[in-house]
Amino acid sequence: MRGNPPLAFDFAQAYVDEKTARQVSHMRGMRSRQLLEERCGKITPQWMMRIARDHYEDTFLQGPYFDAANPDFLSLCMHISPADFIWGNTASSCVAVLPKEAGDLPVFWWTPGPPCNGCYVPFFPHGSKLPEVVSRAGQKGRKVIPADQVGEDSYSPASYWWLFRQLNDWVKGDPVKSLPGCYAEHNPQVRAKFDELERIFSAQLPAVVQNALALKGPNPAEMEKILDDFSASCIAQVLAGLKDLLERFPAIEE
Repeated sequence: MRGNPPLAFDFAQAYVDEKTARQVSHMRGMRSRQLLEERCGKITPQWMMRIARDHYEDTFLQGPYFDAANPDFLSLCMHISPADFIWGNTASSCVAVLPKEAGDLPVFWWTPGPPCNGCYVPFFPHGSKLPEVVSRAGQKGRKVIPADQVGEDSYSPASYWWLFRQLNDWVKGDPVKSLPGCYAEHNPQVRAKFDELERIFSAQLPAVVQNALALKGPNPAEMEKILDDFSASCIAQVLAGLKDLLERFPAIEE
């Protein structure tokens, strides 16, 4: 006796929250697909970074219509809105580059905060440690606390993440008090500095990986040191750029 044919499993239908409007996620999903299709077959880590920084530029939405830090829509790169319809700033962004062949090394490009104001730095799963400044939290420190008891963290000049949060706030300015805001003036300065650093890191990366791979078998500790030192050097250059940028932009009045 034949039964009814099995129904095809619809993942989206099974897990969707019907009480949450889908136009936001649909817009962001379709924009991602559009940008991926634009470079189909020729997608690079740099293009993935470009996608993460998107605010609907060059679309019929004409985003960002005012400035990205005072958003009209929920874009791929998100910023807090004075109208309070955004989930918050993008907390961080990464691009993972997997090995194309056996023996190659994966690379994990990462930046804190909204990537349009960020600088992607290469890290390595085959390294042994992270630069200390990257691992520091804010003033609350790093404690294991139940989720329902966690308070908001606060700025610390010793924390890489919080320095980028400060940069993001200072690039944005205060759109409520000073429309149209400062983003259009400040962000090109950020991108000029960080785009150049990303180009430098990308150009140096193949030689670093090649040198590390040569030591993977005979001297794995030395391989780890090469990778750790390169990430630390990149972070040091980004911190110097951050300091320069923060000195240019006016602080936000509380």
